[in-house]
Amino acid sequence: MRDRIASGQPVSRKRRKQHDGRPSARRPEKHSAHSQADENPPASAAHHAPATAPAKRNAGDHHTGPLLSFDKRHKTLLAVILALWCLLSLCQFHGYSIAAWNKLLGDPQPTSVLWGEAQNIRLDDWIVSIPFILSQRLHQPRFPVFNTLISEQGVNMLICGPSRHPTTLLRPTDWGYFVSDGFGLAWKWWLGVFGLFYSCFLVFMIVSRNRFGLSVTAALALLFSPFVQFWAMNCAVFILFAAFGFVAAVHVLFARTTRNIVINSALFGYCGAVFTTTLYPPYQVTLGYLFLILLIAVTIQEVSRGRCVDRIAMRTLGLSAALLFIAAATAYFLIEARDALELMAHTVYPGNRVTVGGSLRDVELFNANFFAAKFVTDWGDLRSICRAASYVLIFPVVLLKIAWDWLADHRRPTWPILSMCAFLGVLLVWGFIGVPPVVAKITLLSRVPEIRSILGYGIAEMILLVAYVSWRQPSKSPARDRAVCGTLAALWCAAMIFEGLRVQAVIPDLSTTRVCVFGAASCAIAFLVLSGRPIAIACLAALGIYGTIWFNPLAKGGVDSIRNQPLSRTIVDLDRTVGQSRWAVFSGIRLPNLFRVIGVHAVNGVHPYPQFDFWKKLDPDGQFVDAYNRYAHVIFKTDKRPRALTIFSNATDSVTVRVNPDNPEFLALDLDFILCLGRQKNHFDRSTSYRHITSFGQAHIYQVVRQDNTR
Repeated sequence: MRDRIASGQPVSRKRRKQHDGRPSARRPEKHSAHSQADENPPASAAHHAPATAPAKRNAGDHHTGPLLSFDKRHKTLLAVILALWCLLSLCQFHGYSIAAWNKLLGDPQPTSVLWGEAQNIRLDDWIVSIPFILSQRLHQPRFPVFNTLISEQGVNMLICGPSRHPTTLLRPTDWGYFVSDGFGLAWKWWLGVFGLFYSCFLVFMIVSRNRFGLSVTAALALLFSPFVQFWAMNCAVFILFAAFGFVAAVHVLFARTTRNIVINSALFGYCGAVFTTTLYPPYQVTLGYLFLILLIAVTIQEVSRGRCVDRIAMRTLGLSAALLFIAAATAYFLIEARDALELMAHTVYPGNRVTVGGSLRDVELFNANFFAAKFVTDWGDLRSICRAASYVLIFPVVLLKIAWDWLADHRRPTWPILSMCAFLGVLLVWGFIGVPPVVAKITLLSRVPEIRSILGYGIAEMILLVAYVSWRQPSKSPARDRAVCGTLAALWCAAMIFEGLRVQAVIPDLSTTRVCVFGAASCAIAFLVLSGRPIAIACLAALGIYGTIWFNPLAKGGVDSIRNQPLSRTIVDLDRTVGQSRWAVFSGIRLPNLFRVIGVHAVNGVHPYPQFDFWKKLDPDGQFVDAYNRYAHVIFKTDKRPRALTIFSNATDSVTVRVNPDNPEFLALDLDFILCLGRQKNHFDRSTSYRHITSFGQAHIYQVVRQDNTR
């Protein structure tokens, strides 16, 4: 009988009465999910529990129910997720926009795109991260720690992609590339999609006290939020391992068996190590604080609800071992990648990119409420659909309702609600007001640009909404409560219309009609949320799918089609004739990175950290060091002035070298071939140091003529 209660299995009312002696007319376990009594269980409850310690523990667990229900619906959901992940990965389907390469190379209708179209704006994917990874498979030997195909002196790949190194065990998103390029792309994409969905689903299950439908729709709403989709899932790895780590930590504290404590300690340690060694401080700091605060809140809540914590020594040992593993793994990674990390730490960008907050604008935070991405072409000073990406946010009006319920009806919110209110309050202060420099430095918020902190708003809001809807109780005065909800929703509608007009001033494509329509939609959703209706979360999920499903394409493979383009094949053939040739590309930021995809050495393109050996040849006196001491897209442009060579940065992540092709410093780079675009060919045609090889439209290839006849 006690085992059935402890496991959360149904027990007849008669047998329950025989077990604990309580009248069968009352069902505390059902009432506790929606009543204030569950937050503060009466002290007399201990009087009704059996005297033995194990029975007392079971009684407490019965009162609170299972921490995370793993019933038939949950098992079915997990089975579907795993089946889809395996199937879609094996079929090499993914959502990356690498087909943008085909368009750049003259193939406007790539066959790899099955639905939608490749997004040129996703430069961080198709010209930065993916070429880095693909170059590892073509390098000889494969998957090195140090890739010599990139720039002058090569790049430490522990910070850029998969390698044959123990730290790759902490890069599960990259494991698929050891199988094939297409499988690697699919594996990484769907791990992000399904991992983010399922990890957030588990978080919402804990917060909502196992409300399955509510948790599923909340996870869908977060997955299809503009911030997640328009950044092409690049935040997914941070969210999913932070969320899984939180779930594991909660179970280390409250699991009922030694076996589960051990398993979850191992899971917590692994997720924590992946999270700390996947470097992007703006996301790591934001999510670290969010889930730490939530963990403290859930712990306080579960203890206050009567969930007993035994096996203190075992739990302490498990947490200590996990934290020790996280520290050791992080230290090992920092030591192995120290050369690259030291260079990055002392760069102008991003090493010296620090902030004290206060520069976030309301239009950056709330523009997604109007689904401008569906029809906007000119983003004004928001710059692009990616940088403007946010969430459909309604948390300010929810905070007002929570305060009203607490003050007017004396309904104290749950600890998870309070924790998310506090977190959102801190984010608002950080974003719109700022903090003293010393506080920003100590808290590491100085490493979180305000625009990147938007990641935290959406996740915190969804946790808040799930917790609020789960906690919402019938009011003592239903008529007054409906009036309060209606009034607050109307005020939110007016606020959104006003905000829409402010967004319209930045994005002229946003019509007044759309502002009013989506303002009214915000009013309706706000009313449903304030009334505690779970359908409000489903509405947010539906709106998210409507507003973002079109963005990322559905593609199948695509790497081979890039390598089979005429220009790509010609570059590879020339490389083989010379043997490990060296190229420089005179164009914009895109084309130099093609060479990583096809396995040929180009000295420019993206430099993830400054290549000082390379720059010393062009700038032996260090005159332009501030320009190139950064993460940068390195661009070559021709200059007709004799011996001209100027290096400058016109953007935080860009360095331009304007040089006469006959400049001695440039010739000292010991290049074999030049690829240039458009009219820049005139400079090479006039020079005796270069011989024209072939052209493909506006792309022209020249061989460097060496006077010593070497290479």
